[in-house]
This record gives sequence, structure tokens and C-alpha cells, in this order.
Amino acid sequence: MCPDGWHIPTDLEWAKEYELNYYGYRGVNEGSKLAGEYSLWSDGVLRDDEEFGSSGFSALPAGSNMDGEYSGLGFNTSFWSASEWLNINRIYRGLINNNSEIYRNSYYFYSYGHSVRCTEDIDSLIPLSITHFDYNAN
Repeated sequence: MCPDGWHIPTDLEWAKEYELNYYGYRGVNEGSKLAGEYSLWSDGVLRDDEEFGSSGFSALPAGSNMDGEYSGLGFNTSFWSASEWLNINRIYRGLINNNSEIYRNSYYFYSYGHSVRCTEDIDSLIPLSITHFDYNAN
């Protein structure tokens, strides 16, 4: 689904990036930081937060689709993660106009229409093993 060199982040990657690792609303204003394009969001505390759009990622209020019913345009957005819970539920993160936090939940219908976020693959800068150490090296 993502282009070469990119992937859908796991739930753990979301948690590390935003320090959010439980179900329900988390953080202080992480949702506001992730949101972007002020004029597209309906009025509410999400866009009124002073750090709105400051993360460098601009989540748009795309809404969602369930069983062919589309709703939430301008009010919310949600993103699938690459993680499952109990091997039946897919974990997702979401934003809504009346809350500045980010929401974490899971849903068992993969047909539920959430957005996806692709993040760049980054090779670790830390070597897997050290084979030589020179005390005299500069």
C-alpha cells in the first residue's frame, strides 16, 4: 500500500512517537499537533489549541466509511496501524474536532474505512554488534 521505502506504522511506532500507549484519549494536545489545514476542521478545541499543526504532519478531517456509509468529513479522521489486537482487531489512532488529544482504539471490521499514514523506513544508526574497539582512536 505504501511506496517502496515507506510503511504503515505499527501501534508501537505510534506510541513511541507520541508516547501514547493505552486505549481511549491520550496525551495533552497531540491530536492538535498532528492536525493540519485549520480551515478544513470544524470548530472545536482541536483546532483552537495554540500548537495546532506544529508536528509537521497535517492530518486532515477525512471522516470514515462503514458499510458504505460515509461520515465525519470536517469533524474527525482516523488512521489504521499495522498492528492487531488479539489477532482479530486492527488498532487505529484518531482525531476529532472536540478533543485536542489523540484516540487509540481497535476495530474488528477491516472493511471499516480509515485513512492510512505511511512513514519512511529508517535504517538504524546503531550497529547490531561491535567487532572492534580502539581506545586510542580519535
